[in-house]
Amino acid sequence: MAKQGQGQEMYNLTRVCLLFLEAFNLMGKITLIGCGGVSSGEDAYKKIRAGTTLVQHYTTFAYGGPSLIPQMKVSSWCYSSFVLS
Repeated sequence: MAKQGQGQEMYNLTRVCLLFLEAFNLMGKITLIGCGGVSSGEDAYKKIRAGTTLVQHYTTFAYGGPSLIPQMKVSSWCYSSFVLS
C-alpha cells in the first residue's frame, strides 16, 4: 500500500527522529515505539530495523480491523526473508 499525504509525512518525520536518537547514541537506552505511517508489514519491519522496540498500528488497525494483524505478520516475515537473503 503506497503511503500518501499525512501517513508519508509521519513516516518521514519518525524516521528523522530515529536517526536523531541514533546520532546521540540513545538507541537501546530508552524504549522506542515506532508509530506514524506504518501501513504494512514492510513498514513495521523497517521501524524495528531502525531501532524501535514496539510498533504501533493505530489508523491502519482502525481501518483494517483485527484481520490486519496476521496479514502484517506474514508481510513483515516475507519482507525480512527477502531482504536478509
